[in-house]
Amino acid sequence: MFLASSLITLICVAIYVYMRVTEFRGLHLVDIAFLSCAIYALGAVTIHLYTFSYDSLYVFFLSSITLLSFSFGYFLCRIGGLPMPCFTTKSSSDLLINKALLRFLYWFIVIFCLVFIFLVFYKLHGKVHSFMDMRKAIASGTYGYFAPGIVKQVRDVAAPILLAYFMLFQDIQKTKVKYFFAFFVVLAAMLVGGQRMPVLILFGSVSAAWFIKSCNQGKSFRKILLIMSILALIVLILVFVLNLMLGYAGNEHGGIFSDICRVFQHIYSRLVITDPSENARAFPLIVYLKKNSQVGEQWMNSLVSLTPFKSHKSLSLGNQLAVYLGYSPQANSSLGMPTSIYANFDLAGVIIIPAMLCIFLYMVDCFFAIYNTAMIFAARIIFMFYALTWFSPYLFMLNGGIFVILIILWGYFCQKLNYRLI
Repeated sequence: MFLASSLITLICVAIYVYMRVTEFRGLHLVDIAFLSCAIYALGAVTIHLYTFSYDSLYVFFLSSITLLSFSFGYFLCRIGGLPMPCFTTKSSSDLLINKALLRFLYWFIVIFCLVFIFLVFYKLHGKVHSFMDMRKAIASGTYGYFAPGIVKQVRDVAAPILLAYFMLFQDIQKTKVKYFFAFFVVLAAMLVGGQRMPVLILFGSVSAAWFIKSCNQGKSFRKILLIMSILALIVLILVFVLNLMLGYAGNEHGGIFSDICRVFQHIYSRLVITDPSENARAFPLIVYLKKNSQVGEQWMNSLVSLTPFKSHKSLSLGNQLAVYLGYSPQANSSLGMPTSIYANFDLAGVIIIPAMLCIFLYMVDCFFAIYNTAMIFAARIIFMFYALTWFSPYLFMLNGGIFVILIILWGYFCQKLNYRLI
């Protein structure tokens, strides 16, 4: 099984890369989702070569089938005659958002983040003793409901979209005080939440927007490289500080170089190793839940958890995995695409659903390319980061999917009514 899985993985990666290189028009959402599958497969094979357990081997097998299915979905898109999407800021800049609406969105996001920061400190003051406790309390609702789903949409999705839009299509020199005020308010709200990924996406999206704008303005490559290096250093320092605040840095004392190496090691481990490793260790529980649940039941329960109507007595799938692995019930252990689909739809789902996901993401990019307004162009930058996690309805809706659906519906009705799409 290991040899067959390895061959399937290598062949799928080679075929997909060949199909993309032969007609390359920039990065698309399908590329990011495929990268997510490939990263998971890399982690799965690494874990298996380290443990040589049956569970890790089966997780690697599932990841190879996922890659095969996703590649087949992309092949269907190409032979089906779907056009290759192409995006440019030139066409987007002709369709800027209304200034009054832009001001409303700006102040709504700023005030929302400030209120969130105030409520967190007001409700949790004296009740938590570390940022990790604060993060768990916000997620679990132990000391009050903080509407984490709504906060996620505004703070982690809408705010980076608006900041990327400002960076791309506004004169930052004229509005830099206003821009950086909003940036640091959003950053503070993310730091209070105690999650590192939104911080990385915030800096990554703003940096990507600045890079695109600088290239379009013809700035020297040396200056672009210098500023991007400074931004990367700032992100590195922030991640290191967050690791200290959350207690991930450990107690080792090896100097600044050792600390920096641990930051890179932690980032690599979180992106590549953690999910396949935890999924392999918890695979008996995944099999048990699959056998004792209805088809798609875990995905539906996860969607319900985004609403205020969730049952606080029942543990989510991520919480159950965390408890099985020996963590706190308030902790969360993530499933990767192969194991998430397998837990809900068995092996048949692993064969079919990745191909459906690929076709869906391809069609979303095609729709975005048809309109390609300024706000859609900015939103797509953020979606490129979050598409790494778009393999279940829960993660799709949580990480920007609501905005994808709203954009598609708004575009459809605007076309029907011959109304200008923002």
